[in-house]
Amino acid sequence: MAEWWNSLDLFKQIMVCIAVPSTLIIVIQLILMLIGLGGDDSFDAVDSDVDVAGIDADLINDEGFLSLGGLRVLTLRSVLAFLSAGSCLALALSYTMNQWLALLLGALGGALMGISIALGFHFVLKLQASGNINYKKAVGLVGTVYLRIPPKRAGKGKINITLQERFVDVDAVTDEEEMIDTGLPVKVVEVEDDNTMVVKRYRAKKPQKGE
Repeated sequence: MAEWWNSLDLFKQIMVCIAVPSTLIIVIQLILMLIGLGGDDSFDAVDSDVDVAGIDADLINDEGFLSLGGLRVLTLRSVLAFLSAGSCLALALSYTMNQWLALLLGALGGALMGISIALGFHFVLKLQASGNINYKKAVGLVGTVYLRIPPKRAGKGKINITLQERFVDVDAVTDEEEMIDTGLPVKVVEVEDDNTMVVKRYRAKKPQKGE
């Protein structure tokens, strides 16, 4: 292993250092999703809503992640896909062409992969959101914050929740005094008429001694 590593030039070593951890994280995330421990976007940060025809919101929110017309173009998942695919492609091409050209083609290939991932999950979520879902049945269920929720109903966030055997992404507000950050578990206490969930922080009860 050490001999192989030392045989690589600096460019190839950098590509390997990018490809290995990003690919490993993607694999771990997929495994967690398959066994039900990782939500669709629980590893992603946040998105912002943009009207492509007429911009009515900031293209880039305060977390630096980008959304266009409801399509999450730049999320943690798409960034990882870009790094993994781009570095692997650049590494492979660097054996047959100039390193700068390999890097450029790798970046283009990685960008294409990231956009493909974003489109794939966008259409999956739209399919999941369609159909006869009774959002009132979400009361009492526990979900995960996808887009952080401002305090005192100062704005809307988003949560991921499994409802009627479907994994859905819905708007959420809270009456709590402090903001609820991305990744935290929340419990649905009420559903407003526009299918917006009213949530509160969820704290699992600790088992009593002897149980």
